[in-house]
Amino acid sequence: MLKRLFLVLVGLSIGFSIAACASPAPTPPSPTATLVPPPPTLAPTTAPSVVPTVAPTSAPTATAMPTSDNCVACHTSKATLEQLATKTTVKSEATSGEG
Repeated sequence: MLKRLFLVLVGLSIGFSIAACASPAPTPPSPTATLVPPPPTLAPTTAPSVVPTVAPTSAPTATAMPTSDNCVACHTSKATLEQLATKTTVKSEATSGEG
């Protein structure tokens, strides 16, 4: 009895599924005529505003780029390096203290 009821329900669900697929798709509603207001018009101005511009007096001057010769000379000079070097040792907190 349960088997027969189950088969009937499965058959009905398959039948409804096929019927739903076979029906024509609903048509969208036809568009209605709507009035769109015209775009606003701009009132003409009396005189265009003129902004004076300043003419350049001369061409911009190029700035000289420093060469790297000075850096190389300073960093390779042993006397300069010894003079600028500091001989301090900094103890970190992790290595100082007990333990």
